[in-house]
Amino acid sequence: MRGSKILLLSGLVILLAGCGERYDSFIDDAAEEIASSQTPAESDSQSAVEEPNVDERIIPEFDQLESAILNSEQVTITEPVYRAEPPYVRDIEDVVTTVENINIYEVDEADEDLMKEFNFEEEPGAIVYMHVTIANQRSEDIQVPVQNFRLSYLNGSQQSYPSEDLYFLPNGNLSSIMANANNMLPADSYVEGYLAFGIGEEMYEAMDEVGYYTLNTEYSLGSGSNFTDLLETNIYLPLNEEARVALNNNEQMLPDRLTTEWWGNKTILAEDFPNDSEEDEDVTVSLDQIQITDFEPFENYESVFENFLYGQVIVTAKFTVTNNTDEVIMPNDGQISLMIGEDEIFDDYVLINQLYGERLEPGESMEMIRSFALDKMRYYDTWQGEDMAIYLSLPTLTTVNGAEESDESADEEELEEDLASVDEEDLIIEDDAFLFQWLYTPELVRFVNADMEIVEEDEQESETSDEDESDVDDAELDFEDDETIEESSVTEEFSEFE
Repeated sequence: MRGSKILLLSGLVILLAGCGERYDSFIDDAAEEIASSQTPAESDSQSAVEEPNVDERIIPEFDQLESAILNSEQVTITEPVYRAEPPYVRDIEDVVTTVENINIYEVDEADEDLMKEFNFEEEPGAIVYMHVTIANQRSEDIQVPVQNFRLSYLNGSQQSYPSEDLYFLPNGNLSSIMANANNMLPADSYVEGYLAFGIGEEMYEAMDEVGYYTLNTEYSLGSGSNFTDLLETNIYLPLNEEARVALNNNEQMLPDRLTTEWWGNKTILAEDFPNDSEEDEDVTVSLDQIQITDFEPFENYESVFENFLYGQVIVTAKFTVTNNTDEVIMPNDGQISLMIGEDEIFDDYVLINQLYGERLEPGESMEMIRSFALDKMRYYDTWQGEDMAIYLSLPTLTTVNGAEESDESADEEELEEDLASVDEEDLIIEDDAFLFQWLYTPELVRFVNADMEIVEEDEQESETSDEDESDVDDAELDFEDDETIEESSVTEEFSEFE
């Protein structure tokens, strides 16, 4: 269930349940209020129309925002140069950011006092508008310093921060909404609005050359008044149609590090949803999804795969781990391997987003993503289409040289205090507490051919057929050669006899 919509004004937090009728009713009432407030107030001493007070929390339709942009006297722009409507979503530690309805406008001229919004460059470049929704699905409040969000690009030397001056309506500006809420987003709630970014001409040209750019977001986690754990993530956004297609493809991939940091482009060779659960004592692990992909790294990341001379195939698996024991499990510290025939491949920590040391408490569940890098030539020669066995061990957390683990009658709070008081070096990871295994047969939709290229299933069948015919032709040729050799030998022998 989606959390409450927060309406934030002057530090006051108003929670509305869900995004259903109550919220719609509120918006309708507020809109009527605004409409009535826009009637000019007449008096004997003043006939000027006073600017209405508009609730900044009401989100306008985008055509209203676009009309304000096009009719602004502070900037001169034409039609948008690019629009991207599909949502781009990033979920990090149950904070879900959704970016959609992205519009980019080239700026011909701008007032001198606005040039600071374009990185103080000599010429303005473009304005980027986007609709952003931030959902806090955690059980505690978080801080969302929207003023620290920023746009940049691959290897970018410049970045741009949200601008309130380039947002030409009094309502719907996410920067203002969160600033008036002291950047607080309560547990199980969400907030939405528009962000505007000014980009100078030099930065815009650099972004255009790359073809895509990034929105970097920040969130602070903690408890009470302490917000110390900082979460950062990049959301990749397109600047042209080619990048949009590539990004949309990337969004379909399981979120290992290659995907979330967009190290290159993946092409699916096989994708399956086994939803196969295995249980060891009171721990259940479900193998939810597997993707086998060809991976082409961008130039900046080619050095990571320099040992893969012919390229690489990535196997990525998603698991759900449920801990119904009385122990703390360390899923990311476990060992996982992929067996294909007699070959064993271990997962690569460089390819995942999750950190070692993450605890799975009793009664909790978590998702786990693991990836394996396979040599492409070896995959073509030996592994393509073969059964794969997956072995997983999940360790538990125990303590030594510190507080001893409590017995069954111990209070849970005392156990947590004991564990919290133990130094990191006093923690021991047991390697084989819980064991799981699966057998997986890939349903291939694309294949690697002898040229290390990716071909569709019908092309593969055609190539296989051609190879078989070639083998037959070669065999016939060999047979004819053999006959010729034998005939020649017989003729020589007959001549000698005569």
